[in-house]
Amino acid sequence: MAFVRFDNVSITFFKQQGLKPFTAVENFDLTLEEGEFFCLLGPSGCGKTTALNMLAGFDRPTNGRITKKGAEVLGPGRDRGVVFQGEDSLYGWLTAADNVAFGPKLAGVPKVERERTAKRYLSLVGLADHGHKFPHEMSGGMKQRTQIARVLANEPDMLLMDEPFAALDSQTRRVLQGELVRIWKATGKTVRFITHDIEEAIILGTRIGVMRAGPASAIKETISIEGVDAQDRRGEKFLEYYRIVHDLIEDEVGKSLQGELA
Repeated sequence: MAFVRFDNVSITFFKQQGLKPFTAVENFDLTLEEGEFFCLLGPSGCGKTTALNMLAGFDRPTNGRITKKGAEVLGPGRDRGVVFQGEDSLYGWLTAADNVAFGPKLAGVPKVERERTAKRYLSLVGLADHGHKFPHEMSGGMKQRTQIARVLANEPDMLLMDEPFAALDSQTRRVLQGELVRIWKATGKTVRFITHDIEEAIILGTRIGVMRAGPASAIKETISIEGVDAQDRRGEKFLEYYRIVHDLIEDEVGKSLQGELA
C-alpha cells in the first residue's frame, strides 16, 4: 500500500456568478512512499500549491480520491505538518520556544514535557541557544528553522513544504537546504516539497515530479534522483538531471505562453 495516493484527482473552483469555473488540477495521479523526499516543480499557475493544499486537507477534490495509509484525506490533521513560504506564520508575541511548544500546548501536553519537546526540536534545527528570541529578533533563516521545528513538535507523519526558502538569500538558502536534508535523514519523515528551483529539487529530492502547464494540470513525468553529490552542483550526474528537468519545464512554459497569446 502506498503511503499517499492521488487517484484521478480533479478540483474545480467555482468563481463569481457569470464567470466560468476554473479547473486547476485534472486527472492527477501520484503515489508517495513512506520516507521519500518528493519535489514538485512546474510552470507558474500549474497547480502545485493546489495539489499540496488538497493533501493538507485545506481544499477538497471535486473528483477523485486522496488517501494516506489507505484512509481518505477529508480535512486537515496533525499527521500532516505544513511549512509555509512566508515568515509571518510565527506568532510575533511568542518566543521561538513558545512558538514550537504551541501545538503541544493546544493538545494538552503538560508544560514540562512541551518545554522539553521545544528544546529538542530547536536543537535539531540548530537553534538550541535561540529559544528565548522573538520573531522580530531572528533572521529570515532562523524564522524558517523555527517554523520547521514547530511543525515537527506536533509529530506529523509527513511534512508539506510550499517553497519555504523562496524569500531567502542564496547563501542562507543553500545552508538551509543542507540542514533540511540532515533533518529529513534524522527524522525519517516523508516530505512533499514545492519549489521553482531545479537545483534545489535535485539536491533535496529522492524523486522529482514535473507538472504540465495549467490550467487542468497533472503530473507530466517523474524522475528518480540517484548518485548526486550535494556538494558538487556541477558534477556530471547533477548536470544530467538538471538538463532533463529543465527541458521538461521549458517545454511546458512554452505551452503556457502559447496559451496566453492565443
